[in-house]
Amino acid sequence: MQLSNFMKSFSKQRTVLASTFDALDEIRAQIDAKGDEIEALRTAPRPVSDAIAAFDQWADRVATAAVDRAGISYMLGPEGRGDIRLPSYRAPGETTPNLTGSVEVLLGLLILTGRDKLRAVIEGQLADLAAGRETLDAEQRIERIASAEGDLRGLEMAEETIVRQMQNAGLAVVRRVDATALALLADDASLPS
Repeated sequence: MQLSNFMKSFSKQRTVLASTFDALDEIRAQIDAKGDEIEALRTAPRPVSDAIAAFDQWADRVATAAVDRAGISYMLGPEGRGDIRLPSYRAPGETTPNLTGSVEVLLGLLILTGRDKLRAVIEGQLADLAAGRETLDAEQRIERIASAEGDLRGLEMAEETIVRQMQNAGLAVVRRVDATALALLADDASLPS
């Protein structure tokens, strides 16, 4: 009879032990999922309207710089032929001229003349790329990441509570390598019960 009671007691203890390790595995899975969520929020695309606004600012800068650098002041000279002079220079000892400035001016002039069509094409492509994906502006991104990080801290504190309870019961528990110091160093009173 005593052996039967012992086996029942052992079976109950084994069930409790398994459910405790299951709870630890579950909280760790939630921690991993929350980490993935935070990474997804960090890399979520911004709204197409924000991207197009940034393109507009860039296009304004490039077009203005192109006109400023195109050398149109030569046209005002007494011998001016009406040509646009593209910037280029040859470094001492080099056989080929550096045409980076010329390419930048040409790009700016192209944008200046065909900006509306280029903008429409880019906007359409961006809309296709963002289709079906959640987009976040800067403010939304900051708020959502802060909220998710708060949730993550709560999960990590709950994990530490479970780990300490298991250790206090005499169970050997390995902490995650990336466990946060905030949870590891927290006193028992500050952990959730």
